[in-house]
Amino acid sequence: MTPEQTALLRPVVQAEASLAEARRTGDDGAIARWLNATAAPAFIVWKTRVTREVVLGSGFDFTQVDNLTVGQARIFDWLFESGVMNPSLPSRHTAILEAWKGTPAKVAVGTYVLSQCKRSATRAEKVLANGTGSDAVPATMTWESQVTADECSSLR
Repeated sequence: MTPEQTALLRPVVQAEASLAEARRTGDDGAIARWLNATAAPAFIVWKTRVTREVVLGSGFDFTQVDNLTVGQARIFDWLFESGVMNPSLPSRHTAILEAWKGTPAKVAVGTYVLSQCKRSATRAEKVLANGTGSDAVPATMTWESQVTADECSSLR
C-alpha cells in the first residue's frame, strides 16, 4: 500500500468506533478483517479482470450470437483477445454496448454482460475508489487487493 493510500485509510480506521479495542490492543488482524469486509451499503465497482468464461455464464443468451453483425461479433471477440477483459476501462463499456445494440434481446445480452463486469467493493476499496459506486454508475478502483494485518499497524 502506498503512503497516499495509507493516508486515506487511516482516518477511516481511526473514526470507526467498532475498531476502538483493536486499535488500543494492536489487533491488526481485526482491523484488516474489517477493512476487507464488503462495504455496506453496497458500493459497486467495475471489476478489473473478467474472463470470457465468466461472461458466457448461465445468464448468457447464446441464441443472440447469430444475430450480431460481423462488426458487432468482431468487437465482442476483440474484448477477450488476450483471454481477459478489463471492464474498468470506459472504452470497454462502450464496446460492450456497441456489440450488443439493436433488438431488445441483443440489448438484454449487453446488460447481462455488463452485470458480470461489476462487483461489491470492500470497505478499503470503497475508500480508495473513484466514482459514485451505484449499480448504474459503478466506481473505478484505484487499488484492488486485501489489506494485510502487517499494513494495518500504520493505520491505528
